Amino acid sequence: MQVERGARASQTPFLTGEANAAYRAAEPKDDARFVGAFAHSLEHWGGFTPVEARRVAGTLLPDLLYYDPTRPASYPDNGRTPSDDAPDAFLTVITNGKVTGMGSARTTICSPSFPTWGRLTTARGNLALGALS
Repeated sequence: MQVERGARASQTPFLTGEANAAYRAAEPKDDARFVGAFAHSLEHWGGFTPVEARRVAGTLLPDLLYYDPTRPASYPDNGRTPSDDAPDAFLTVITNGKVTGMGSARTTICSPSFPTWGRLTTARGNLALGALS
């Protein structure tokens, strides 16, 4: 079941114009058609060679996040927990390892029960507080 478009963090900004609109309207099963456009962005962002950019784009598309409930959740290999820093992992990939460990978005003070919203923090401090009860 597709819940949203964006299983992996922040891919849409790398597809511009008509490609962006088409990507957001498409289903993950059709993502192969966006590998070329996404690879082109990776060449510029991460300094990848064209061949390497296509390989990396192929690992990021289709935009699916698998989850096996018999294994511990851990982004990007098996789902995602509220404390997983998905934007950080994505930045490391798209910059070819030039940007790592920024702590760009970490959720702390999470409730052990649903809803699990907590304080969203960055290196600069709190961005938002989601308090649901």
